[in-house]
Amino acid sequence: MDSGQYNKTPLLDTQNYCYAVMTQGAYANAPARAPLRNFSEIICSVPQNNAPPCAPTLALNGIDCSTYTNCPSIGQTYSNTIKWHKLLTSRNCNPAIIGYNIYASPAGDQPFTLIAQGVTDTSYMQPNLPSLAMCYKVSALDQQGKESPLSDQFCFDNCPNYVLPNVFTPNDDKCNAVFSAYSLRDLGSNGSTPCAQLDSGQLSVWKMNCARFVNAVTFNVYNRWGKEVYSYQSDETNSIYIDWNGKDNAGKDLDEGTYYYVANVVFDVLDPKKQNTTLHGWVVILR
Repeated sequence: MDSGQYNKTPLLDTQNYCYAVMTQGAYANAPARAPLRNFSEIICSVPQNNAPPCAPTLALNGIDCSTYTNCPSIGQTYSNTIKWHKLLTSRNCNPAIIGYNIYASPAGDQPFTLIAQGVTDTSYMQPNLPSLAMCYKVSALDQQGKESPLSDQFCFDNCPNYVLPNVFTPNDDKCNAVFSAYSLRDLGSNGSTPCAQLDSGQLSVWKMNCARFVNAVTFNVYNRWGKEVYSYQSDETNSIYIDWNGKDNAGKDLDEGTYYYVANVVFDVLDPKKQNTTLHGWVVILR
């Protein structure tokens, strides 16, 4: 308890006072040596301060999608870690902070929900998320339970990807037998990926091109005269990988040759400008 008795000066109601505790000791077998000293963290408080605590400042950079090469797996979950700065001095708010509340929203324009209360550290990890796309705000708590205004929001976003091959061989050898978006599903065994043994370099390229954070795909194939020969749309039973077997809409094998496709892809991202993309390309059928 500090009431000014140590400096023989009454504490000022508007002054911010900071404290730390030092422990001092020595190794038992070397008592004559200089003592070892360790300081606790610093805590600050303003006597009888009715102002709310200072709002934290988030310190985040997000995800560098150019380095993100994680291939999704069935039931995979993700985690986000948020960090913030503690404001130690301010004339307009109470810097005496004892904890933080964490709020999250699946999108910045939707309501924020309290997900963690009274966090004492300056970082927090939210685990078991279905995707990385999530927005956060943080508030501070003082010793009297008053809560600061919320910090500015920060949103993590997914790193979407969708790449299609340009050749496949729908014949009886069961290698490269279907036209599929890049993935590591049953590598080399079900015809959706090359049957040849991949070295580490090829595997890295394959993994980098894996389909990620895709909500829906509409796929149309045309022959050289512009006639549609095949169409596909993902839904509850049709996956986003397509897995086309080289047959037309009537179930008849298409001839060898070059065909052209248009794929409309809907990504699971917060940025509206990145939610929809259209891929144009060609694919060769070899039999």
